[in-house]
Amino acid sequence: MNSQVGILTYDDAIQSWGPPTNVAEGDRVTVALWTRSLGTTMTRSRLMAYASETTNNLTITFDKETRRMIAWRLDER
Repeated sequence: MNSQVGILTYDDAIQSWGPPTNVAEGDRVTVALWTRSLGTTMTRSRLMAYASETTNNLTITFDKETRRMIAWRLDER
């Protein structure tokens, strides 16, 4: 993704990943969030079972005037 800073446009991102999960508009930037589920993991102990969902949150900040990516962050939970 680092190689795409200044190159990737908002429209390119939508074409690649579909509509964002959330969008925040500022005076100079647009911040878009894509959330993807990676699946559910089951953990068992003798007394209980736990299910946890793993997700990726891709946040991309776009310059509002040029609509090009200026920053990005990927969080896995």
